[in-house]
Amino acid sequence: MPRTTTKAKIRSGVTPVRLSRPALGRLTPEIERLYQAFFTEISSNDPILVSEYLDALSCCPPLKASYRVMVLMCLSSLGEYTHPDVKIQDWVRLNFEQMRGSFAVCVGQLLSAIAVGYSVAEISWRTQGKDWMLASLTILPPERYRFRGRLGSLESILYRASIGKDIEIPLEKIVHIVTNEELAFNDPCGISDLRPAIAAFKAWRLIVKELVVAAKRNATGLLVGEYDPMVGGIPALDEQGNPRTKDGEPILLDPATELGNTLAIADSSHYVVVPTGTNVQQIAIQSGVPDILEALRYLHKLLFLSLLFPETALEVVGTGTGDSNLNKGQMGLLRSSLDSLMDQIKEKLLEQVVRPVVFWKFGEQDNWGAFTAPEPTPENKLELFNAIVSAFTQGFFAFDDLEAQNLARDLLGLSPKEEKDLEKAQPEEAPPEEEPTPEEETEMAALRAGIEYWLTATKPQTFATGTSDPVANLPAVSVAELLLEILQESYSDPIETLDSWKLEGDTFAGEFSDQISLSQVKRYRFEISPTAVQFRALNPDEIAEFGIEFAAKAKGKKKRNCPKGTPCGGSCISAKKTCRKGMSAKQLAAHKKALKLARQQRNKEEAAYHEFEEAFKKAYFEERRQQELRGVVAVLGNEIAEKVRQQHSLSNEKAEEYYDRLKSSGNLVVQRERGNELIQWSEAGNATASTLRARSKEKKKAIAREDAAAKELATAEDQLLGRKPTKIGSLASYKTKAKKWARDTFGDDTGTGANGFTLEQTQAHDVAHPITHEMLGSDGPGINTRLGALRQKDGKPSLLGEEAIVNVVEHLSRGDSIEASILNGIRLARVLSRNQFEAEEARTYVRSREFKNELAKMAHELYQHDNFSLYMDHVRVTNRISQTVTVNDSR
Repeated sequence: MPRTTTKAKIRSGVTPVRLSRPALGRLTPEIERLYQAFFTEISSNDPILVSEYLDALSCCPPLKASYRVMVLMCLSSLGEYTHPDVKIQDWVRLNFEQMRGSFAVCVGQLLSAIAVGYSVAEISWRTQGKDWMLASLTILPPERYRFRGRLGSLESILYRASIGKDIEIPLEKIVHIVTNEELAFNDPCGISDLRPAIAAFKAWRLIVKELVVAAKRNATGLLVGEYDPMVGGIPALDEQGNPRTKDGEPILLDPATELGNTLAIADSSHYVVVPTGTNVQQIAIQSGVPDILEALRYLHKLLFLSLLFPETALEVVGTGTGDSNLNKGQMGLLRSSLDSLMDQIKEKLLEQVVRPVVFWKFGEQDNWGAFTAPEPTPENKLELFNAIVSAFTQGFFAFDDLEAQNLARDLLGLSPKEEKDLEKAQPEEAPPEEEPTPEEETEMAALRAGIEYWLTATKPQTFATGTSDPVANLPAVSVAELLLEILQESYSDPIETLDSWKLEGDTFAGEFSDQISLSQVKRYRFEISPTAVQFRALNPDEIAEFGIEFAAKAKGKKKRNCPKGTPCGGSCISAKKTCRKGMSAKQLAAHKKALKLARQQRNKEEAAYHEFEEAFKKAYFEERRQQELRGVVAVLGNEIAEKVRQQHSLSNEKAEEYYDRLKSSGNLVVQRERGNELIQWSEAGNATASTLRARSKEKKKAIAREDAAAKELATAEDQLLGRKPTKIGSLASYKTKAKKWARDTFGDDTGTGANGFTLEQTQAHDVAHPITHEMLGSDGPGINTRLGALRQKDGKPSLLGEEAIVNVVEHLSRGDSIEASILNGIRLARVLSRNQFEAEEARTYVRSREFKNELAKMAHELYQHDNFSLYMDHVRVTNRISQTVTVNDSR
């Protein structure tokens, strides 16, 4: 007998399915060309120059007309700024009216991104009394600036001034627009819409020239001259027409050559003079003009297609209903493309321009306003009315649908009907309607949603979420309850439990259970996307036979959504089938709400983890400073994690989860020692002073492992960079050079160790100095000159720069990446600049961009050296003694 329907249960405490341990944050750079740790400047790598794009728009009539129409379409959809608060609305509009230049012209200039791929406008402010107001939006020529950033992120642009230094403009002061973002992969230079049109434009220019020549040839024909070879030479004449002579003899010209020269100038003359006995005639030839015109028509198609512009809108062709409908369809595609670009411009203007103007005057707001699209024209209203009438006629709307009727009446300017008016107009009895199929229900819901969107898209909208959101008024429920509601609408039998769920992009995936008998449970894998709901049985073999038996006993009207004639659910006789169903309007609303809740939940979880990370980092460095004062550094990770757990009242499970995630992020170097975890904070691969020491009995094994890894790395890097190693001096020779360097620099080489190091450690460290000199081809004073020619307070040359680049060499020798090595060299220079002997200028200069850039340049020179790997072998051996840096192996 059929099962009784019971209220579905949701397992308490359901959490998303746990995946493998995630890594912290983004592991890849947002902008690939800015992956380095030091500041990098980039510009467009488009092989086509900006001047070529502008030349095409200026010289090619199809491109110029298309671009101009596109700009006008965009400006017509810009609309006016609106805000619920009239004071804020008037204030922002006043800023646009009183700014220097026209606001609409500035937006039109930003649309140059269509042609170039990107555009940037600088925002400038002014004061009026106590108020800050918008002064201007100045578009910057794309060939005058470069983008600047580091660590994968964009931070500013550098404007190349005509006179003086480059001007750095932070991102907060610019409006940056990019086209074709889906293909640019976060490249700030985007991809020009004109890029596919340039080849066609160049061909168009050549063919137009050929067309002029061909048209002229078709009109004039080909001149053919005949001469008598028996006739002697033609006398040469001077400017007065007298025969020219040489040694008393007349100068004779070759008849064929003279006739050719005469015919060559015939194109620009109305007549031609030829000697007696010479005949000239005109021969008509085929010019090929029709073929050239056909080629031009094909090129016009390519030019229009590159901008997605309707060809028939500007071409001079026969018109008719077919052309009119084609134009409308193509214009719809073009408008969709332009709307996407205008949405980007509106969002950037709201964030970069409107928000500061409103905040400085009125403070923080929940709603920053919007640029409202113009009201629909009568033509648009008529199209919508015809669509509604067609929906009534084809049966998608019932004739008693009050909402649809009032929508049509509103478009005609009529007053809406009420429920009582509809009751009077209805007949007493109506024939029963056949139950629509799920496919029909989906089509009807889609049509209603489409018409509703068509109408609401022409009404004022805001960027802030308000009560107009169709899911904003849903009751407060959990994500699991919303998912269960969506599944239950597509799955006819009661669902007992929702076992698990997780969010993957915009799709929810998980499992649910259906208790089909006392001993058998159907388990399903489900996926809910914005377009469909699908599920499949996870244990079909266990319940297939029972399903057939149960289906035979099932009663009630059979649904028409399955070829088997059986409702979806526990009674389905096709247990191995994957069911896929379209989303109804109700399911779409629930999915949107669930998506919003799930993302909020995930954001809260991420925020909690980042709070734990910052607290852990703070506690780590506090503990480290205290231990350094005692002379012993051994930071235990478990103790720091427990301390943070108690401070933030976290559960043991959550603290353990966050600590494991932090260890996998790359910010912690962990070494287990007698059951304890010694940790070192390394900031994603940047080495710091060592707190981890290998045990003496493990030292030989550790050295062997490091040398093997270094050899493997050297082979790979030499092959990748094209290095061609030759031969360098022995380690003993560099030790001798190091002693000479110490003697020349400090006056002796037998003193005590420097900066707390032993004499043996200091002498081992000194070996890196002559090696660095040899690799750079410069001695100590030369290196100091390249790095700012710094001097100490007593006037002696400073060693800051040389020690910084030597520190870079030592880090490279132990496996550090070049970026991490440069950062450590900069860090050491800053530490040494605080020495009492260093001048104030040195403290300032080592923190300047010039010092960082030159140090990075020298580091890359070292890294590109053919014998880099051989030199690093020597430095690594001595560095194991000096212990100024430790193994990191981030390269």
